[in-house]
Amino acid sequence: MRKYLCWVVPMVLAAGAGVMLRADDAAMPSQEIPKNMLGTPEAIWSLEHYSYIAKDSDAMGIMALEQANELVKPQGPNAQLEFLQKMLYTAKGPAVVRAVHAMLAQVYHQSGQDPKAMEQYQMLISDNP
Repeated sequence: MRKYLCWVVPMVLAAGAGVMLRADDAAMPSQEIPKNMLGTPEAIWSLEHYSYIAKDSDAMGIMALEQANELVKPQGPNAQLEFLQKMLYTAKGPAVVRAVHAMLAQVYHQSGQDPKAMEQYQMLISDNP
């Protein structure tokens, strides 16, 4: 019995650790990771998450767009609209352009400019950016 457990227990532990480290089903860290927490599950999740996203230029562009939009958001809807409209002309990749249209539609709607929001939605629906 002891011989059996000697090789089963490490396999079970390894399988459990492997499941914990998968980026697709891991829980997102609740806060930014302090520098003294390197090697923790949160740090490992962040590393896997960003390395996975960095392999896909569209995903990385959309993530950067969302992060930049969050930085501009405190400046008000006009600053957001100006930033997003500029991104329409500089964005690379059709997925990033579609994300810009979706964000523009959301900001237009939130600022009470529903006809302009509808234009953005129509561009997304017709896939004609």
